Amino acid sequence: MDDRFRRVGELFTRARQLPPDERGRFLSEQCAGDTELESDVRALLAQDVVTRSPLDRPAVAGMSIGDMAAQSAEPPEEIERYKLLQRIGEGGFGSVWMADQLEPIKRRVAIKIIKLGMDTRQVIARFEAERQALALMEHPNIARVLDAGSTRSGRPYFAMELVNGQPITDYCNAAGLDVPARLQLFSKVCNAIHHAHQKGIIHRDIKPSNVLITLHDGEPVPKVIDFGIAKATNAELTQRTLFTEHRQMIGTPAYMSPEQAEMSGLDIDTRSDIYSLGVLLYELLTGAPPFDSGTLLEAGFVEMVRIIREQEPPKPSTRLSGLNLSSPSALAIRNGDPRKLASALRGDLDWIAMKCLEKDRRRRYGSATDLLRDIERHLKHEPVSAGPPTTAYTLRKFVRRHRGPVVAGALIAGVVVLGIVGTTWGLLKALEERARANSEADRALLAAEQAETKARELDQVASFQEEQLANINVPLAATRLRTDLSLRVREALDARSGLSDNQRELRWKGFESSLRGVDFVGATLKLLDHNVFDSAQDSIKRRFATQPLVQARLLQSIASAMCGLGMLDEALVPQQEAVRIRREQLGERDAVTLRSVNELGTLLDLRGDIDGAEKHYREAADGLREVLGEAHPDTLYAMSCLGVLLNIKGEYTESEALQRAALNGLIAALGRDDRRTVTAMNNLGTVLRKMNRAADAEPYTREALEICRKSFANDDPLTLTAISNLGVHLRSQGQLTEAEPLYREALETRRRVLGDEHPDTLTSIGNMGGLLSALDKPKEAEPYYREAMETRRRTLGENHRQTLIATSNMSTMLRTLGRNDEALELARRAYDGSRALFGEDHAQSLTAAANLASLLSSVGQMEEAESLTRDTLERRKRTLGEGHRQTIISLSNLAALLEQQGKLQEAAGIAGDAAARAGRALPRTDSAVAGFHAMHASLLLQLDRFEEAERAGEAAYEAGLQSDGEGHRKTRASASFMITLYDRWITADAGAEVSSRRAVWKARLGQPSSPPSP
Repeated sequence: MDDRFRRVGELFTRARQLPPDERGRFLSEQCAGDTELESDVRALLAQDVVTRSPLDRPAVAGMSIGDMAAQSAEPPEEIERYKLLQRIGEGGFGSVWMADQLEPIKRRVAIKIIKLGMDTRQVIARFEAERQALALMEHPNIARVLDAGSTRSGRPYFAMELVNGQPITDYCNAAGLDVPARLQLFSKVCNAIHHAHQKGIIHRDIKPSNVLITLHDGEPVPKVIDFGIAKATNAELTQRTLFTEHRQMIGTPAYMSPEQAEMSGLDIDTRSDIYSLGVLLYELLTGAPPFDSGTLLEAGFVEMVRIIREQEPPKPSTRLSGLNLSSPSALAIRNGDPRKLASALRGDLDWIAMKCLEKDRRRRYGSATDLLRDIERHLKHEPVSAGPPTTAYTLRKFVRRHRGPVVAGALIAGVVVLGIVGTTWGLLKALEERARANSEADRALLAAEQAETKARELDQVASFQEEQLANINVPLAATRLRTDLSLRVREALDARSGLSDNQRELRWKGFESSLRGVDFVGATLKLLDHNVFDSAQDSIKRRFATQPLVQARLLQSIASAMCGLGMLDEALVPQQEAVRIRREQLGERDAVTLRSVNELGTLLDLRGDIDGAEKHYREAADGLREVLGEAHPDTLYAMSCLGVLLNIKGEYTESEALQRAALNGLIAALGRDDRRTVTAMNNLGTVLRKMNRAADAEPYTREALEICRKSFANDDPLTLTAISNLGVHLRSQGQLTEAEPLYREALETRRRVLGDEHPDTLTSIGNMGGLLSALDKPKEAEPYYREAMETRRRTLGENHRQTLIATSNMSTMLRTLGRNDEALELARRAYDGSRALFGEDHAQSLTAAANLASLLSSVGQMEEAESLTRDTLERRKRTLGEGHRQTIISLSNLAALLEQQGKLQEAAGIAGDAAARAGRALPRTDSAVAGFHAMHASLLLQLDRFEEAERAGEAAYEAGLQSDGEGHRKTRASASFMITLYDRWITADAGAEVSSRRAVWKARLGQPSSPPSP
């Protein structure tokens, strides 16, 4: 790939030095039939035309620049209702003309028309996308679309609001605007971009020339123009158009995000525009972009891409040292005093700009409104979210916001005390006190700034570690480990001159075969634990022994990283230590302490310590509610975590209330596409599904996945959770075929990204076994069930909640395969462990009890099986309610057990009760409903209660039609049962009417209507 990029860059650099009419022949010769290579270079040359000024373009032989301009100024053709006046702009695909609209309204507009020679299918599709994109938007700071159509020759055009204005940077310099005034204009641009993002549109080419300033009643108004290369995130738009061909660079290099420079076009989201807004802000503050346009273009293609993707730009205040501070831009910002410029940018504005310019888009602002809020906070002298929340920083902001009241307070105190002595003397002393107070305030401000500088340095250390830990790529490290090992073995084999080529190849193949079963992700995690995390903790304790809060922050970042990697045992010590230090240094009710407490709750939850997790979750939720308020995102997230735990405990009512409150609050505070909001969506969907409210759960589960697919990577842990949740939901609704690809995607990606032993991977392994079992593939399911059980037992212990679930699932599978003795042993282990961990009434304990009872009946231990089944039924009635699906299943289990013992009358009554409750309480799409009716019908037939059996059989068939469809084997089995019923009934001397009904059912099955055999 690097060679390919290098070749593209080389040809681009050489071609751009040639006159345009010679480039085609040059590329044809150099590319030698490689159409993809030629297409890539031509795309870059087209982009170069857009980003360079006309004077930079080489003149055509025999034609002056003036001749070229005159030729390009000729209007393409007449357009109905519009009189074209002059060309005012040109891009790679279209030209823009000033025009007079003649009817039905007379006004001056801008017309954009596809160029001659550019009206290919792809370009027209892209132009149509621009037209659709602009039509979606209605905002005072976005140029409006007025009309659209086609010229006589079929070239698409549209008319839009004509913006007579200057690029925002030119206007700010010409008007001599200072920093606050520039930020006010920039804030309006942020609002406009946020509006576009809400409509599903990404601009992808934000730069000064696309943000024009026009005057309305003497007031400057920004107008964002040229959404011509906008990328639509809206599904309908995306399906109709193809904006970016493979590896075509779209945008202007100096303003382009790192992910945009990759040229795949497949992974650009709204955060790419946040980067470009950061470049625009940077230029407004310093007079130059982070990377000079000319330098980028002269560097060549490969180096240009490397700079954009890898090189960190200097902070705005630092960038000034390399610029001419007497330039018009710099002088305008500080009204002619360049010496004050760097100090004006240092701090808030440095942090805000650099947060926008993060290479990792996850570390940028989540939305344009988040960026806007920080600009507003800076203008109000409030702490910005991009800055370090140090005490000194917050104190300095307070002094600047309230300097007058602080000085006045000192004055009042002086006057009250000194006023007793006398008016004149008191006045003189008051004036002295005022001067002293001002001096003290200045000294306090200076001390605060110095303290902030030191705190910022420590904060940078902590931020660096957090960033490094967050960016640990275990799958990549594992791949490199395997590749390096293979390379060394290959070199060692090649060095053995005594071996023949055939012998070396055989040994190599044997080695490669042995590597297939090695978990390199797991090996990488162990290396990280011993060589990174252990040594880091020792170093933190030594290096920051006298700075406990820095120590706590670093330990917390280590614990969070370990937890995310599934290293649950290893994470416990640093997590507990971080909580202990923060309790001692900050107090029990500090927000930072409480966030660590919530993290400890999460870790204990994952480790299976339910009681410990609940204690810490409740402490965090209650404390954050008190300190930050009910509506704060941290409070809401803690509530959601507690809700998840209560769902595990089976306390569904409180869990649902917490999850709903958390989700609604997070949507209001952060928007729908924030990670914490999406997590709350997933959680609420899970709770509702556990409460047997699948219809209510599905919208949340599907929306969570849609947002993840749009906003996060496909291998992001949150995306994988959403995929898994939707798969589980579909399986619970009997939609097994639709669920299978989701199960496989989640499992394969988790194995690759997280390794075989990660808790999330093990969940997917168990889910895959369950799905295959439901698809009647027990032999395929067994390896998954066994792997999940044995790995959890090894990594989590015998009595962990997840181990017990995996053990119970394995028991059920073994019973299906007829291995009852082994299955019974595992079923008892799961039942005893669940009761010890959760108590008798917990949902997991009751499920384990039902599984054990079923196995006991299979091996003939009827008395114990019946006792356990009746006990399970009563507990489910009491804890879940009479109409809950699990309660109805317990009724059906009891009926089946009684049938085995020949107690048909009692069994039929209980089966009828189960079928009636299922018909009232369960959705018609639930395939279990047909099964309950079928059991009832079968028992009634055994008792020769033909008319009742007929009604029950018809109910089973109708339920099957609703849930599975007419052609499903279970539905056809219900029809076959009806024929069996009528055969028995006819044999018992039934009348001709029964024979007629039998013929109807025979016809439904497509069978000839022959009389029953005697």
